[in-house]
Amino acid sequence: MKVLHVLSKLEKGGAESRILEMQRNLSPKGVVFDYLLREGGDHFYTKEAAGMGSTFHVIPQPGIRSMFRYIRRVRDLVKGNYDVVHSHLSVFSGFVLLGAKLGGAKIRIAHSRSGPLPSEIKKFPLKRKILLHFYHFLIRHTATHRVSCSSDAAIYLYGEKDVKKGRILYIRNAVDFDRFNVSESKETIKERYGIEPETEVLVSVGNLLPVKNHVYLADVFHAYRKLNPNSVLLIAGEGPERERIEEKLKELGDDHIVLLGRCDTVPALLSIADCFVMTSKYEGVPGAAIEALASGVPCFLSDKITRDIDFGEDVTRYFSIELDPAEVAKIIFDGRNGMRHDKAAFQKILYDSGYEINVACAEMLKIYEGRVK
Repeated sequence: MKVLHVLSKLEKGGAESRILEMQRNLSPKGVVFDYLLREGGDHFYTKEAAGMGSTFHVIPQPGIRSMFRYIRRVRDLVKGNYDVVHSHLSVFSGFVLLGAKLGGAKIRIAHSRSGPLPSEIKKFPLKRKILLHFYHFLIRHTATHRVSCSSDAAIYLYGEKDVKKGRILYIRNAVDFDRFNVSESKETIKERYGIEPETEVLVSVGNLLPVKNHVYLADVFHAYRKLNPNSVLLIAGEGPERERIEEKLKELGDDHIVLLGRCDTVPALLSIADCFVMTSKYEGVPGAAIEALASGVPCFLSDKITRDIDFGEDVTRYFSIELDPAEVAKIIFDGRNGMRHDKAAFQKILYDSGYEINVACAEMLKIYEGRVK
């Protein structure tokens, strides 16, 4: 079976990491993932995906005037080649799946992975609301299956009415628990990062994008160090906000915040974390937080992140990003001792909630094979 996944590129982002997790799981079962990307070139996951038999196609992001040409190109690519097309392009998925429908694909999946909370959508200007309703309409009439990682992400891409009517399928942002069995000692890993054994380690993982709100995170941690001077914040990720964040760190004069760049050893990094912090302005279900929980690390999360992963205050604790950074720092400082560090218990919670890779892949395979309507 061949599945055509449609996304922007195969860099080390949350959606891409989850897709590759599924590919690793389903490839031995004879499922081939091919990719239609907006950008060509050698991306982070290109070599690994190619090693599992992937073929890559590139159709650049179209403008309004070239939209029909884009739809025709998708149609021509799909025709006679793919029965299953899986789009991860958010509101643009309707155009992708229209081309797939014209090309004869029998299974056409729109997958919502992120989006503003419903309370934020209500604040959209009228023009944006009308446009969003148009996207809902187009996806409704081109997708055979509408999938989401969370209820909030589903409301954004498909509309609250269809979510309430139970018309959406949920596939969680699952991870492979085995990846988080780290054999190295914490002392060895800390030494590699130049961290003293007794130093408290806060970790944040995510691409350096405006939506991730790293500048605010830097302010939070700068205030946190006044409460615990023997602490460090490690930020793993790369992106266009790096320069702005570096300027913020110079302004703060804080050398206890370390930008690690693109990180290939996230499980090892999480194994030394005392807590995980995410200050995003919005998310679907952040895969990085799921990875932290799979490592047994409690999470402090922005209140703009879905409550679908609210597993209790000893596991995940939320804070408002409208608060002064010093107030958030105190929430983390006061709350950390009441949080659990229990990998087995956290993994059991994730498994029961559908966040284990074998569980999620079994559900996705049913959709690919047409066993779920």
